[in-house]
Amino acid sequence: MTNQQALENARQAHRAGRLSEAEALYHQILTTEPCNADALHFLGVIAGQTGRHTEAVEWFRQSIEEKPDNPEALKNLGVALKAIGRVDDAIAACRQAIALKPDYAEAHKSLGGLFHGKGHLEEAIAAYRQAITFRPGYAEACSNLGAALREAGKLGESIAACRRAIALNKALPEAHSNLGNALFDQRAYDEAIAAYRDALQLAPRFAAAWHNLGIALESKGQPDEAIAAYQMAVELRPDHADAFTKLGHMLKEQGRISEAIDAYRKAIKLRPDSPDWQHVLAALSGDTSPTGTPASYVRKLFDPYADDFDAHLVEKLGYHVPEMMLEAVLSVAPARKFDILDLGCGTGLCGAQFRPHANHLSGVDLSPAMLAKAAARGIYDRLITGDISEAMRDQEQCCDLLLAGDLFVYVGDLDGVLQSASRMLRSGGLLAFSLERHEGEGFVLHSKIRFAHSLAYIRGLAHAHRFSELIANEITVRNSGTAPVAGWLVVLQAK
Repeated sequence: MTNQQALENARQAHRAGRLSEAEALYHQILTTEPCNADALHFLGVIAGQTGRHTEAVEWFRQSIEEKPDNPEALKNLGVALKAIGRVDDAIAACRQAIALKPDYAEAHKSLGGLFHGKGHLEEAIAAYRQAITFRPGYAEACSNLGAALREAGKLGESIAACRRAIALNKALPEAHSNLGNALFDQRAYDEAIAAYRDALQLAPRFAAAWHNLGIALESKGQPDEAIAAYQMAVELRPDHADAFTKLGHMLKEQGRISEAIDAYRKAIKLRPDSPDWQHVLAALSGDTSPTGTPASYVRKLFDPYADDFDAHLVEKLGYHVPEMMLEAVLSVAPARKFDILDLGCGTGLCGAQFRPHANHLSGVDLSPAMLAKAAARGIYDRLITGDISEAMRDQEQCCDLLLAGDLFVYVGDLDGVLQSASRMLRSGGLLAFSLERHEGEGFVLHSKIRFAHSLAYIRGLAHAHRFSELIANEITVRNSGTAPVAGWLVVLQAK
């Protein structure tokens, strides 16, 4: 048998999925013709197909040494290099393939995927478009283009690209899932759910689609269905840390605390360096060690919440702390104008109440999206993105009034805050804030992932930092479901 015949037999076995047989035949060819570029190339392909990516790189390199003008080997080398994390080298290999064959649609698609993975969305979009230009019926490239366009915020174009992919190949589950993602971003939840279900009908073991279906169902207010979807995601992919946290969150919201704790523990085992998840686990498990909320947790909580924050907090949760704070402050300092720093100002609910009584009004918040809403009100003289401790550091006698409406539920240990407030306030200046009520000693992080404080703890800190207590009223901070959340409204005066 000639090597050409042996190569054809190996290719037939390869195409039929008999990889061990094909691999043996390719090796047999190399015993008589060690420099056979095709055998070297296809050994690389089999190595990649069986997860031996480092080995695949070596086979492809040997093949390219023997046959440098093979664009397919260069493209496949790029795929293997990506698999071992050498993305820049993979990009170079794909570019070499395209230089040899400018209309090589598969290489353009691979190059798009490499740019996409690096977050270079415009380059990825351009590469996917090139792939489609050279192969107009390339459904996978259309689907990937849709995903990249969505990440670039071009939702209309994303949806069109995904729908085109589906029209070209209705059996492509990734296209349905990518369509679902774009529809979800448009808040078309019913359509997104339908798209994810289409993907799962085609690929029932598509863990990412189960995860995203869970998110959409959660957003639609269907908690039981969302939990079931997240459970499928983690069953199919036990290493899916994000799905475990989503599952844990939903179980927590359903009051299934022990199950939620288990889900968060599994997520943290997979991703130990996750302070946000550790904070939630501490709250659920009764851990008393946390003294504050991670800044990253606050941003992730409030940035997506910004658009709906005011309506949800005020109309649905009955939040009226800003009005109560204004009434309390004016009761002890009527007809007075203040230089004010609004700590944790959010969208500006407190600032809107106090603007008529301000000479100067500044606000500070961790969430850029919330601050954008505050800026749109046009009421602040200055807005600062950052942590309150940074904003308060090294400031002396610069304010007459510090506000903290619903802020200290994310700050456990208030000693440093009151120390800084004492330094910042001019003589007779006021610190007005709300708290959730804790009947025990000190403060506690409870299962709603917020801190509650005892009044005795606040009074001890006030005394230590030379404040006089002017007001300490029992209030309802907001509602949690149908239950009122008990709290305190406190006004302290600097001596």
